[in-house]
Amino acid sequence: MRAIALAGLEAPSDAGERAVFVRDVEEILEMCARLDEAEEAETAEAMWTTRETNAVTGEGLRMRFDASARAGAGTGETELASADRGRLLREAKYSAGEFYVSPGKAKSEE
Repeated sequence: MRAIALAGLEAPSDAGERAVFVRDVEEILEMCARLDEAEEAETAEAMWTTRETNAVTGEGLRMRFDASARAGAGTGETELASADRGRLLREAKYSAGEFYVSPGKAKSEE
């Protein structure tokens, strides 16, 4: 019922119709939440791409990070205008990077 009030909707006065209306609104909200989660998951998957560095042995892994692909990565004009210059430079530096993970290093961290 709170979601209905927040959305500015008016529930029917009949108890039976009201129950159906509330159920429908809850189902719509759940569906929207699932769609948002699916979209974020799809976007987050594009954030990292990996490939083996040695095609024969498969040793080592090169990982590419693209921060612009992360969910909610967009920066609004207001935030951009008021953002600290140093923070913007750091974000630009790390917005796209490539990292190498050697097999020895991965084993030593376990």
